[in-house]
Amino acid sequence: MLLRPPILEALRSFLTLPDFLALSQVCKRLYISKNDILRLICGINATLKSFVADATMFRSQLGQYNAVISGPFALNFFQLGSNKVSKLDIFVKEGADADQFTEYLQRTGEYKNNSEVDMVRSQRQESAIHERFPLSS
Repeated sequence: MLLRPPILEALRSFLTLPDFLALSQVCKRLYISKNDILRLICGINATLKSFVADATMFRSQLGQYNAVISGPFALNFFQLGSNKVSKLDIFVKEGADADQFTEYLQRTGEYKNNSEVDMVRSQRQESAIHERFPLSS
């Protein structure tokens, strides 16, 4: 790679993907390193590093326990935005998966955010199933 990491990090924090692609058309060094830089700009591991120390393991645990990242973090990531997000919203189905994922976070101390963990209980709405029978005359 031709550019040093601090320069790449600065580019990543200030440029959107379209901005970067436009700049790579007029800068030979960026054009040559385009694929490597795109991996940094679009990489989930780089984006998760402000929340977890080992993003690869964290993502593995998300998959193992059927957890999904949602909210502003996911929106910002999929829009390839450069906004700083302060919270990571994770949804895990209540039960064993949620308990084991919480244990993983506590055991590894992986989660860096010091805010309280908000547990939102799912509200199940049981709907009665009504069968319709044709009326005979």
